[in-house]
Amino acid sequence: MNANQVVATVLILVAVVPGAVQARPVEKPKRVNVEATLVSGDRIALELRDGRRISGIVGARLTAGFYLDERTASEVFVKYSMVRALLDPDTGAVIGVPARGQPDWRWVKPVLIAAGVVWTLTLLTGGFLPKCFFPGCD
Repeated sequence: MNANQVVATVLILVAVVPGAVQARPVEKPKRVNVEATLVSGDRIALELRDGRRISGIVGARLTAGFYLDERTASEVFVKYSMVRALLDPDTGAVIGVPARGQPDWRWVKPVLIAAGVVWTLTLLTGGFLPKCFFPGCD
């Protein structure tokens, strides 16, 4: 083999071998809807956004979060937005990460109703404030 054939063989091996030896893909934790996943009475472990890990029994669930009975203290209120990961309570392995929450549109209806009421009152009364505060002003 001459030098050109050796160089060509080495280049082919360098190009082919890394593709043949594929690293096992790292599995990303599945995304879960925390609000829908948690059920009162379930034993869970969580990692919070501030780095703390807590575990206990899920208590009352509310719109913004839930109570967690840690068994060592009184119940702790955990906001859904503070959860970084759901963990296996026995091993501490990551089971899932919270899916990005859906936008909260509950504020839209009351704001539109209030705007409609203000607009209607403005039309019916010719405006809330008189056009002129001083006598003799037309």
